[in-house]
Formats: sequence, C-alpha cells, structure tokens
Amino acid sequence: MPHPRTWLALIGVAFVAGCSSTAPGASQAQPTATPAPQVGTPSGISSQAPEAVDVCALMPLGDIQARSPFTRPLVTANIPDSAGSPETCTYASAITDAGTSITLVVEGFPQPADAMGALQRHGQDYADQGTPPQAIAGLGDAAYGIPRPEEAGVWAAVGSRLISAVLKGEWQEGDVPDVALAAKFAAGAELLKLVIARLP
Repeated sequence: MPHPRTWLALIGVAFVAGCSSTAPGASQAQPTATPAPQVGTPSGISSQAPEAVDVCALMPLGDIQARSPFTRPLVTANIPDSAGSPETCTYASAITDAGTSITLVVEGFPQPADAMGALQRHGQDYADQGTPPQAIAGLGDAAYGIPRPEEAGVWAAVGSRLISAVLKGEWQEGDVPDVALAAKFAAGAELLKLVIARLP
C-alpha cells in the first residue's frame, strides 16, 4: 500500500494538470497571419503594349494618295529598311531623288502615360532644335504639328499608342509648286484620324 506522502503527491499532480487544461467550450486565440505585400501591376491595369499594327495593310496606298497634298503621285508603299517593323510604312513618289513621301508610324506602349510621355519628349526635342510644336485640337488625346515646311509632321497620343504622319518634299524644289505647311498639317491630321478609326 503506498505511503500517505505518495498519495498526496499523486493528488497534487492531477490537480495541476486539470488546471492547465482548457475548459470545455472555451475559445483558443489563433495567430493572425500578416498578408504578403502585393507586387506587380495593379489589378485591371495591363502592362503589355498593344499588338503591333501592320501600317501598310491598315492604310493602303490608295487611301494615302487620295489624301495626299502633293502634286507628284505616291506610287509605292513599303516598310523602310531603317525601321524593320510593320509599325512604319512609307508611301513615296516615283522620283526618289526628290524625296516626296508620307511616312506613317503607329508605336505601342505599355500604358497611356508612356505614350503621352513619348509625345512630350518628341515635342521637347523639336523645341530644343528651334522648332517648337504647334498644338492641334481634336486629334487623339493630345496632338501637335512640327512646322517644318520641307518635312512637316503631325504627332498624336491615342490611348497607349503614339502615331505620326511625316510629309516630306515639294518645298522650294523648282519643278513643282510648293505645298504650304498648312496643307501638309491638314493632310497629316486627316490621315491620323483615319488611322485612329481603323486601329483594332
């Protein structure tokens, strides 16, 4: 038979164990997990540039010729060797040494802010060269013309794209009348409006 002190020790151990147990029905605190920080592009905002546009296919030669301000007809439509991308198409006259041409470019960016930033940088570059751009209203999100009579350009930011039309030639060449800057601006703006209407 166990000694009385041994009984007392066993009773004490049982009492301590009972006190340390959680009472039935009592809730236990659970550790709260800290959410991991979100990394990357916010939901609903795309960080991918729009699909490249084949400009020569989007804007056939006949459509360009119908809106050209030049006396010389434009007879070819090609991707320039310097571009190497279907996002650029040059429509040129048969007299290549005269350099009469219209070049259209449709460049995509990941975000509209990127396209707008590129438009602003191009404009600043021209301004630094002494040819500040002239704003054109009602064309895309923002647009301007580059007032160079021999090589006038119209640029516009449209969503996440930067589009441009550069009209070169028929200025102080002697064998054909000069094409006024205003006529080149008007033709460039009309062409870009047609590009915008056809963009996917």
